[in-house]
Amino acid sequence: MSSTKITRPTSRITITSSRTTTPSSPRRRGSRKSSLRLDPRLRGDDIISRQGDRFRKNIIDCEIISNTAVTADYCLMQLQTEEFSAIPGQFVMVQIMSETTDPLLRIPLGIHAINNNGISLLYRVVGQGTKLLSKKQTGETINILGPLGNGFNITKHKNNILVAGGCGIAPLYALAQKLQEHHVELFIGAATKDQIYINEFKALDIPVHIATEDGSAGFHGLITDLAKQHLDDNVMVYASGPNPMLQALANITNSLNIPAQLSLEAYMSCGIGMCRGCAITTKSGYKMCCQDGPEFNANIFRHPCESEDPEKYM
Repeated sequence: MSSTKITRPTSRITITSSRTTTPSSPRRRGSRKSSLRLDPRLRGDDIISRQGDRFRKNIIDCEIISNTAVTADYCLMQLQTEEFSAIPGQFVMVQIMSETTDPLLRIPLGIHAINNNGISLLYRVVGQGTKLLSKKQTGETINILGPLGNGFNITKHKNNILVAGGCGIAPLYALAQKLQEHHVELFIGAATKDQIYINEFKALDIPVHIATEDGSAGFHGLITDLAKQHLDDNVMVYASGPNPMLQALANITNSLNIPAQLSLEAYMSCGIGMCRGCAITTKSGYKMCCQDGPEFNANIFRHPCESEDPEKYM
């Protein structure tokens, strides 16, 4: 395997979009040309060898218990694994084995649910990697690296608001389970009702508020507009979704001095802070989304946060 030169991004990187990463960074899902030349049989273990043995214990073979389509675009995969200790908000890097090098690298997926026998992953089929993942069958084995990153810092607020945009619902189910002893409300938004997935939340018996941009279900408009109507200084906000949505929400919570934790999306190559491809800009300088996050306090970002399309989410 040839060595890969890792360079620090020269352009200013914000949380506006994972597209602002350097051209050499592979896409978060799917693939992009890379200077790495790897034997397609590699499971990704050699990629992390330079980080030492501390990550090797996190490379796990898991049996697929089920892998089903739950909406037109989303699939839910349940994995069986022993001794997997994770907290809500963490993620795994999934190895997609194929006959070619497409996709070349692992793909990052947030942990949807955590139980005694393993975990489940909720993912949207958007590229070559997730397309191949959706075709995996029950009984097959899949290799994951994880858990990775820092999860949500669960506080003791009596009132908690969870805000999800589309597939950003993925890490919030495990969080909702942890917060059941307190008051929890879920706000979920998407472009249309077919992109809303809340089946498991119904069993938790928590209030669910829906917003769709086309008005096909719930509030007609953006989820940030709906959530803003329910915010006060007595709530804790946890959010996950597209970065422009999180930027808009951060602007709202920061202006109202409401504590909020945001689960950011980013393009990731390694998931362990080695490639520096998921850097974001904060008040205190660069942070790695995979290693320092993906959960961040909203108040570490400059106000107002920049956005690709501020008119859409504000």
